[in-house]
Amino acid sequence: MNLHKLMPTEKDISLAAELETSTETIYFGQRLKDLFVLLCCEDSLLLYSLKSVIQGDSNPIQKVNLLKPCCWTTTLKKNEKECGLVVLYRTDLIEIRSFPNLEVVGETSLTSILRWNCKTNMEKTISSSDSGQIMMANGCEFAFISLFAYENDLRIPESLPCLHDKVVAAAAEVTINLSPSQKKVEDTVPGILSGIS
Repeated sequence: MNLHKLMPTEKDISLAAELETSTETIYFGQRLKDLFVLLCCEDSLLLYSLKSVIQGDSNPIQKVNLLKPCCWTTTLKKNEKECGLVVLYRTDLIEIRSFPNLEVVGETSLTSILRWNCKTNMEKTISSSDSGQIMMANGCEFAFISLFAYENDLRIPESLPCLHDKVVAAAAEVTINLSPSQKKVEDTVPGILSGIS
């Protein structure tokens, strides 16, 4: 057996290296075509292809003018691929938009989910995960919102009570309606204890 014939020559190694490099270049070019740059501003959403940005083209492939001022955004991923965009407005409205079309596919509000009022500096207390979970802090309260109904990455047992219970919410609504702003007409006794009830 001739071992010299089994050993690759410099020409073979050079040809293999060229093929590998050209394959990597083609793969990188295809990946580059599929990558985007999303610019989220207070009043607009701009989507660019990474390839056009590298080439110096400043024209977005999608542009959405927002009707209300936006204070926070995040992307949603499903199977390691971006599939949506979450937009939080200063009015406490949450929009879920498709990606890359940026069309509205759903909306809700913080008030309807958590009974929290949106505060001006609340965007500083919000973070998110790739799997559609938003973590929020409001004073001493902390909440997790899962945008995918079937996700339970935190391993929270289903037997624990939900954060938002319709019966509790109705009771809270009644309590709010019977607040001290509704004055009671009370009989007061003149003297030292007058006005104390």
